[in-house]
Amino acid sequence: MKKYFILPLTAVAFLFTFTACLEVEPDVTFPHVSDFALRSVTPAQPNVNVTEYVGAEVTAVIIEREGYPITSRVVEWTIREGEVSEAQPVLTMTTEGNNVYTATIPGQPEGRMVYWRVVVTQEGADTEESALRTFTWVPPIVAMWYFPHDVTIPLSLDDRPATSGSFLAGTNLAFFYADGARAYTGRDGGDRAPINVPNGSGWLPADAEIGTRFDVNVEESAGWVLTLSTIGHQDITFSAHQSSSNNGARDFRLAYRTGTTGPWTVFGETGVVTAQGDPGPAPFSMNQTFSNVPLPATANNQAVVQVRVWIATNARRSDGTYQLPTGGNTSINNIVFGGNPL
Repeated sequence: MKKYFILPLTAVAFLFTFTACLEVEPDVTFPHVSDFALRSVTPAQPNVNVTEYVGAEVTAVIIEREGYPITSRVVEWTIREGEVSEAQPVLTMTTEGNNVYTATIPGQPEGRMVYWRVVVTQEGADTEESALRTFTWVPPIVAMWYFPHDVTIPLSLDDRPATSGSFLAGTNLAFFYADGARAYTGRDGGDRAPINVPNGSGWLPADAEIGTRFDVNVEESAGWVLTLSTIGHQDITFSAHQSSSNNGARDFRLAYRTGTTGPWTVFGETGVVTAQGDPGPAPFSMNQTFSNVPLPATANNQAVVQVRVWIATNARRSDGTYQLPTGGNTSINNIVFGGNPL
């Protein structure tokens, strides 16, 4: 008979034992004895979404230390659903050579979370454990853009394909100024094109920039344009994290169209506000400005859909005053288009 255990929501722990259950918070890390035996683990992100019922592969580079043969290489994992958690039998990692070992956590239904870590046991030496990470099973991802905070992208690269999803070919993320010019084509600096765009002129039409108008139309504002295919999918949703620093943009809205030409149709929230301030050293601290906003049904099963995230007003500061930014950046990240199969 399975045993279930209740995890207190406020529990904070630094060391954990995979016995009956794992009582942890997702950002807890485990001590590392050395990087010689357990050199790297993938995925490296602390929290990763996985399409429902699809297995999640864990990969590790594991090298024996001289004089300390490795006796086991396993993935320890615990299923959590709501506040109920249940430890699962360990998964033995296998290899096809080159010191690369893998194990696949079985696919789970939507909403279920799994805590996992790689554990390497060496004879005559201490056990080595990876940082604790999580998988969360979600409805099918049509396209997702995710960029680690320390990624470096050449300035000449002014658009990016999706990092995961059902349709990677033909996906595209780019930033356009109010005059239609694309960011990072020699007119700007920066190191995370095009998700992190320096605040400055060119974001709004001239009369909006001097504070003569509050609302800014989708056709005349700067913003991000995301291009993807929704063929075979319906019930499309959009999520993204955003942040601004040094008096950057405050208000954003959404519009879409099918194809790459023609007018934009506004949808979703009528005015979304992001908190001001530096987003921090990692994208996880950015605000989830848009959370599963549904696209209109006309976006279902389309060869090309474009979504535009644009600067909705010229109230550029958190205090609402009409002032141009004096520096810093405005960013978008963790962009996810979800959907369901037709």
